[in-house]
Amino acid sequence: MANYGTCKYCGKEKELCKAHIVPKKFYLDYTTERYRSIDQDFNKEYAQSGIWDDTILCGDCDNKLNEYDKEGYKILLNALKTKEKTINDIPKAYLFKEGEDFDYINLRFFFISLLWRASISSKAMYNKVNLGKFEDIALSILKNEKTDDEKYFQTIVFREPEEAPYGKVHYCIKSKFDNVICYKIFFTKFIVCIIPNTKHCRASKGLEYLKLAFNKNEFVIIEDGNSFEDKRKFLNKVKKNWKQKDKICKQR
Repeated sequence: MANYGTCKYCGKEKELCKAHIVPKKFYLDYTTERYRSIDQDFNKEYAQSGIWDDTILCGDCDNKLNEYDKEGYKILLNALKTKEKTINDIPKAYLFKEGEDFDYINLRFFFISLLWRASISSKAMYNKVNLGKFEDIALSILKNEKTDDEKYFQTIVFREPEEAPYGKVHYCIKSKFDNVICYKIFFTKFIVCIIPNTKHCRASKGLEYLKLAFNKNEFVIIEDGNSFEDKRKFLNKVKKNWKQKDKICKQR
């Protein structure tokens, strides 16, 4: 049965589609595997082809955002292994050059659209993602209605080592980067850290990472075993919470 409502991109009353938050192709084995999604309140959901929401976008607008998704696929999935480098004191990283390897606008819009879709979604997995005024700023950037200011939506991408477990657990958390709010989206061994506003970042190690952030000239993905630590801690909390719930259920 068709679902009609207001598309949050174009603002028109239209038939809404099954719009994926994290694009479907990042669920690499979606024909045979089930992926587990977890929200920040430790609720879980299994999804073979990813989490989708049929209350946010019409088909035409979803297709517009899908054009940016193609740049994400190209860099994160297809070109990654050919770009491995040693950069400064980072033993393993992946370096891409603008123009030669990626299109800055399309890749930036891909990252912004990931966070924007999570913010407008009513799915439990994204219940802690609330961009507030930055939701409208993100939409204005995506629609080319606002001059893009680089202090908004700075993006740093980490990759977990190939042998790291839980690659098929996808989730998004609200966190802190330096002293400012950020959101971390975990999927397919990537950790995409997006900072809605970097204006008040302190002069610290955080700013050193920002120098490696995605920018108009180059894009560095850092492979770091320590970056998995946040995920491990979160998943340990998840396991502990589930055990407590099971114990309560058995006592009833």
